[in-house]
Amino acid sequence: MKRFCKVAIGGTFDHFHKGHKALLQKAIDVSRQIVVGLTSDKWVKKKPLKAQIEPFKIRKRFIENFFKKRHFKNYKIIILNDIYGPTLKDTKIEALVVSNKTLKGARKVNARRREKGLWPLPVILAKTEKTESNHCISSEYIRRGLTSRQGKVYSFIFRRTIRLTEKARLFLKKPQGLLLTRNVLEKTKKILKKAKIPFVCLVGDYTTQFFEKNNLKFDIAVIDHRIIRQKTDFLYKKKPVFAARNKRGFITPSLYRALKKAIKNKKGLVKVAGEEDLAAVALVLTLPLGSLVFYGQPYKGNVVIKIDEEIKEKFYRLLR
Repeated sequence: MKRFCKVAIGGTFDHFHKGHKALLQKAIDVSRQIVVGLTSDKWVKKKPLKAQIEPFKIRKRFIENFFKKRHFKNYKIIILNDIYGPTLKDTKIEALVVSNKTLKGARKVNARRREKGLWPLPVILAKTEKTESNHCISSEYIRRGLTSRQGKVYSFIFRRTIRLTEKARLFLKKPQGLLLTRNVLEKTKKILKKAKIPFVCLVGDYTTQFFEKNNLKFDIAVIDHRIIRQKTDFLYKKKPVFAARNKRGFITPSLYRALKKAIKNKKGLVKVAGEEDLAAVALVLTLPLGSLVFYGQPYKGNVVIKIDEEIKEKFYRLLR
C-alpha cells in the first residue's frame, strides 16, 4: 500500500535525464496521485545557458512519456512561475518528493507554510543519480556540454592521447556539418546573427584568416600556422595565446588542456606546435550545446557545426 494519497514535485525537467526518472519513479512508489509543477518558459530565463533550455512543451512531453511507459495515469502537470505552486493552497497535498537539487526549494515551501500557520509537509528524498565523475547529474551539466543524459563525462576520453583509426579518419574527411561553398561571407554573417550562441570557435588558419580579414566576430581560434601543409606568416589579432602540442591524426591531452583554458577564459588563440587537424572534434566534445565550430574543408569551403547532443555522441563513439 502506498504511503500517501497525493504528493507534489517541482522542477524544470530540462534535457530529461536519469535523475529526473529517479525523482518521478520515487513519487510513483510512494503516492497514488502526483502533481508535477513544471517551470514556465518565462521563469527558466533566470537559469544558466537559458537559450539552450528546451521549451515548456518539450519538457512536458518527456514527463508525460515517462508516466505513460509506467502505465501511471493519476498525475497532473501545472505551470510553475514560482517555487510554491499549489503547495500553499492545495490541502490534499500530503508530501513533497524532491532530489538533492530541489531540496532547498522544499525547505522554502515549508518555511512559507509555517508563516501561514500551515503544517510543514514531509519531504521525501529520491535516489541521487551521479555522473561518471561522481557529481549529481544535472541539466546544467548537459547544457554546458560536459555530460550526457546518462551521466557520461565527455572529458574523460581526453585523459590519454587519442590516435584516430583509419575508419574514423575517412569518416571525418566528409563534412560533419553545413558546408558553405558559395556566398560564404554572406551565409556566415547570417549564421552569426542568430542570438545567444554560447561560443563561436574556429579551427584552422584558412578559416581564422577568413574571419579576421572580414572582421567577423568569434571567441576562440585554433591554428598551426599552416594552410594545406604550407606555412603562413599571418599575424593574428586574437589574444590571449594558449600553447599546445599535437601530432597529425592525434588528439593529445596538451591540445585538450589548451582548449579548456581558452573556453574558461571565454576567448583566445590556441597555437598548436604540430597540427590542429582534429581540434574540431575535441571542441565539439568540450563546448556547450548551441555553440558553433567552423573549420575548413580543403578545396571546398568552410564547414559549420552547431553542437547538439547527437553530434557529441557521434564524435564520442568515433574516438572510443
